[in-house]
Parts: sequence; C-alpha cells; structure tokens
Amino acid sequence: MLKKRLVIIFPAYNEECRIRKTFQKYYTFFSAPAYQKAFDIVYFVAINGSTDRTQAIVEQLHNQHPAVLSFHDWKEKLGKGGALHRAFAEVTGDFIGFVDADGSTAPGEFAKLFPYLSRYDAVIASRFLPGSFVKDRKALLRQITSRIFLYCVQILFHLPVRDTQCGAKIFRSHPLKTLLPLLRVRNMAFDVELLYAFQQRGYGIKEVPTIWVADDVGSSLSSSSKILQAGLAMFASLVHIRLRKFQ
Repeated sequence: MLKKRLVIIFPAYNEECRIRKTFQKYYTFFSAPAYQKAFDIVYFVAINGSTDRTQAIVEQLHNQHPAVLSFHDWKEKLGKGGALHRAFAEVTGDFIGFVDADGSTAPGEFAKLFPYLSRYDAVIASRFLPGSFVKDRKALLRQITSRIFLYCVQILFHLPVRDTQCGAKIFRSHPLKTLLPLLRVRNMAFDVELLYAFQQRGYGIKEVPTIWVADDVGSSLSSSSKILQAGLAMFASLVHIRLRKFQ
C-alpha cells in the first residue's frame, strides 16, 4: 500500500531566530519509523516579504535536506493568509497542513491530528477544548483582542469549533484545492474564511485539544498600535467573509 503524502507548511515572515530550530524539531520527530511507515512527510517554507536572514537560513536547510524540504521566497509582504494561499496552490500531496514557525505547537502535538485524517476533511488543533493547555506570555491587549475576535467569530459563523486561530491544521488536499480559488482574505482572518468555506461545502471538521506554548520572540505585533490595526483589519474581514457564499 502506498504511503500517503503529507506536506507541512511553515509560513515565515522574518523568522531568522526560529525557523531552523522549528524545522529541525519537526524533521527529527517525524523521522521516527512509526511516522515514516505511515506517511511520506515533506516540508515547505513559505517565505514572504522577509527583510532578515530567513531566506538564507532556509536555503541552507534545503541544501542539507533537499529530498524533504523545499521553499519559495515571495519578496512582497503577503501576510500569513497570503503566504499560505500561495503555498497551498504550489504544493502537492494527499494531505496539506501548516504550523506556525514560532514553535508554539510542538511536533508531538501536531502528530495528535494524524489519527483523525481518515475520517475528516479538516483536522485542527484547539487551545480552548477540555484537555488543552496554554502557556501564554502575550501582552494583556493581545489577549483581550484575541478573545473578542473569537467571540465575534462564534456569533457570526456558528462554526463547529472553538478556536479558529491556532496555527496547526491539516486538510485533505482535494477539498482544499477545490476551495482555494474562492478564498479572498489574506490577513490572519484567513483561517476563519477557510474553515467557513469547509463548513459551507459540508466538509467534516475535527477539533483536537492541544498544548500550546506562546513564543513572542520576533513577534510582528510588538506594539499597541500594531495590535489594534491588525485587530480592526481582521474584524472588517469577518464582515466580508460572512456576506459571501461558498456554495
């Protein structure tokens, strides 16, 4: 029986301090025979608009692991959603997932999504289910903004999930590729649009509790003004998403 191919995408904007460590943790963990027997696991780094040494570091990693690691360096700043949208279009596999490059989701936690891939079209990690654990050193304003955003998501969309924003998700390739041309959002509300599109098309979504440890090193949202601007942009995106149809 042929192994299923799983592509793990790391969206990366100015991640020179973290991308090597995160990739090496994932590569080492999933090199274990149990995972190699079940999946053909490869990695893709979606670099967008980076002004630091992210591209150089990823190129070094690619040269060291050419069979399993590829990347694309988009010079313009696309935003997380924009980078993922382009990466989803570029990669091929039976399953396509992504995980934040900051290492907040350990590979062992990402692996907890695997058992559900045979029964669901989208399997996502959640910080807010029973059994989850969160260690978060974020500023109070970021915590409040995140909670308000998720509350608005629940009110507007009635999604069968409690946490749309956790950066660890895996999708079946066929429904993902089918829905990709319909997606418009490029900021951090991208996750909401994607999950809402899956729901509207009747695809199955499974939410799995996770252990999530925040890492603010190199965070792109380092000031109150940036946090508020990002929050307002995401709220505006929610309204646009809610007015659209994905049938």
